[in-house]
Amino acid sequence: MTQLVFEGNIVVAQMSRCLKYSASIFLFVLIFAMDVQGQAPINIKWGVHDHSSAPSDFQRNFFASPAWTSLADVQEISELTLSGASSSFIPAADQNLIELGFFDTDNAANTENTSADQSSDYTPNTSSSTLFRGRWTPITNLTKIGYDYGGESIGDGLFWFNTRFAQDGSVNVNDNGDATESEVQINPGTSNQLLFDELDGDNSQSIGKNALWDRTKALVGASSDPYIGIRFYDAPSNSLVNGTTRYNTIMNTNWTFTDGELMYLQEPATGAEASGMDFEFKNSDYSTTRIGTDGSSTLGDHNNNYLATIAYYDGGSMDIRNSSAGDVIVSGMHKDSGGGEITVGDDNTLTINSTNGNTFDFSGDIWSASDGAGASSLIKTGDGEQILTGNVNLAGASSGWADILEGTLTFNPDLGKTQSVEYVKNSSGTPTLKLDNTGIGSGQIVELGFANTTSAQTFSGGVTLGGSNGTSNKIKIASGATDYSKEQIFSGAITGGNTLVKDGAGRLVLTGDSTSSFTGNITVDDGTLVIGNGSGDGSNLDSDNTITINKGKLEIADNESVTLTAQGGTGKSIIGGKGTIAAATIGNGAGEIDYISPGRGITSSLTPSQKAVDYDASGSDSIGDFTVTSLTLNGGSVYDWQIDDFTGGAGNAGSKYDVLKFNSLSFESGQQVNINIMAIRDSNGTAGYPDNGANILNSYANTSGFLFLDSQSGSHATNGPTSAGDASSYFNIRSDDFSYNVGNWYGDWGVYYDGSGDFYLTYSAVPEPSTYVMVTGLFLLPGWRWIRRLRANGKESEKTEA
Repeated sequence: MTQLVFEGNIVVAQMSRCLKYSASIFLFVLIFAMDVQGQAPINIKWGVHDHSSAPSDFQRNFFASPAWTSLADVQEISELTLSGASSSFIPAADQNLIELGFFDTDNAANTENTSADQSSDYTPNTSSSTLFRGRWTPITNLTKIGYDYGGESIGDGLFWFNTRFAQDGSVNVNDNGDATESEVQINPGTSNQLLFDELDGDNSQSIGKNALWDRTKALVGASSDPYIGIRFYDAPSNSLVNGTTRYNTIMNTNWTFTDGELMYLQEPATGAEASGMDFEFKNSDYSTTRIGTDGSSTLGDHNNNYLATIAYYDGGSMDIRNSSAGDVIVSGMHKDSGGGEITVGDDNTLTINSTNGNTFDFSGDIWSASDGAGASSLIKTGDGEQILTGNVNLAGASSGWADILEGTLTFNPDLGKTQSVEYVKNSSGTPTLKLDNTGIGSGQIVELGFANTTSAQTFSGGVTLGGSNGTSNKIKIASGATDYSKEQIFSGAITGGNTLVKDGAGRLVLTGDSTSSFTGNITVDDGTLVIGNGSGDGSNLDSDNTITINKGKLEIADNESVTLTAQGGTGKSIIGGKGTIAAATIGNGAGEIDYISPGRGITSSLTPSQKAVDYDASGSDSIGDFTVTSLTLNGGSVYDWQIDDFTGGAGNAGSKYDVLKFNSLSFESGQQVNINIMAIRDSNGTAGYPDNGANILNSYANTSGFLFLDSQSGSHATNGPTSAGDASSYFNIRSDDFSYNVGNWYGDWGVYYDGSGDFYLTYSAVPEPSTYVMVTGLFLLPGWRWIRRLRANGKESEKTEA
């Protein structure tokens, strides 16, 4: 007798042993006869392992269940608890959890039309170096784990199947013929035969060029043997949930869609892992990656590559707070999974995986939940590219960073979208950060907030400027990075020909070698751009690169030397630092830089005001020894000169007060150079009382003064003095900020030229006679005004009496 049992999309035939054998022999003879008449179908065997001691293929397929041997290195497929704290083998239950498939490099979701040949819509991957390139495309429906060829239960985490691909009626594989039906049989000719034809799970045969017909035709017609693999889930297909259902995909450089293919996870003889194995997410490569809801479990806690760890995501809403899915790993986030919303909890991590050869474009939104004090962070893994075109907001209340471990992470907001993270870093490797203007044009691509971090952050990978919507790529470093303990450092090379636009009040530091890779220019719209890392082997930009300062400061770091062109723009521009630049023109003319300020930090307000600001570097970093090889000081130029120790003498130049060095110096004829004298605290670099402030009661004349313009050639300045003596007439000295901070308004400043190219600021504790006259005039002025009022009143009285 035969009893048919229907369970979901599986038809299980349970027969008596006698009927089972006789029916199997009849079916074998029938299939053999049909195969003789045409091309044989493609048979693929796949499982955890196979052994030479097992029954023959004939026995395995038609008579007996295979013998299973439990080896020490068995690669059972496993699942995690929701918390991520523990793992176990996926149970041998009546659930549909595993399937065969290939990666379609067209990377598009296809809509089936059973009346048309759509096989050309599929391009199966044939490259062994990019096994996971494309979109996963099943060629079987999901079926059971824990069963073998003969329908016997073989244990949790194990499987062993024989699968046949054929066209209905001819039993031939779809080899570009005109037949309109295709079927896939799992375990044909056994009591555990599973019959699927359209990959829709209905176990019925239909006339039409169905999905399987198209896919097998594409596989057979590929230019070379296409690669196939195994995907498994930890939940059945009818209960997949965004974030909490997990899966993984196994590929192998030896697994192709060819007749007789053996897809085993273990070597038949030894039980060791089969050679050529690879995983969509190789857990062992990311041992510190967090997963689950307990906030502390990592992949290293399990040390198992055959573990379902990738979160299922279909483009809807996904909550990865610990109250829902917790820390998750997603893979293959593309446009067809866009439009959704991912909420990242504080102190939770979203890991985005893009495997080698892939470029995925996610248009959904990624938000920080902002419901605590932790970090809502994003980690990029895999050698492929992940593009983000929707809203991204991981900055602000939580310090959510982007950690790019591998491949490329591209910020490319669509028009009307905004993207922000606290900062960008890479914990390992040499990945790429790409700024793409395709969606936003000249607008801001990404903001780095720096609101909560307490230290500088370094991204050592490459930075690529790209896109098809204009020639500029704007990045904003927000005001959270206004002190030197918090700055974004890009230590890799910049690549591209677009203009890098730096916006925001914070600091961006470039320390990589971009001599040959960067052919564009740089614009500073706000804040500070620092070139170099102070080591002498830091940033290298090409002499053809031009830096335009619209508002903010360009700093050349200590020991760095650049030959690029620096020029002023539309707002207040400052140049300085502790390194060397080949040439600079300071002035108020078109293209000229407004201010020069040795040392680190912004000394004057970025508005037209010359007032000193507490917007500076820490301590001695504020004082600088800055070199401009060819220096031009035109009319309207301003030199912000700082001092943190009121001790004169040339030996203190660059350590206790600012000094500006040059080989050649040129003044504009008939014009004065403005000098802002600013006192700062040595302890923290802010405006205040300097060390040895009591020395303001002393006088510093001639070369005992403060060397502030130091010639390296000994030559006279063009349009400057040619002999030693007072040179105050070439300068306009503003000392209001200094006088305010030291509490003394009576000192007098001047300039002395030593006749050999050097200029010294001089100081007299007792005002010069001209100063006395001025002060006396100030006192007499009220009295003179009183006398004029008396006279005026007298004349008015005379008029009244008359």
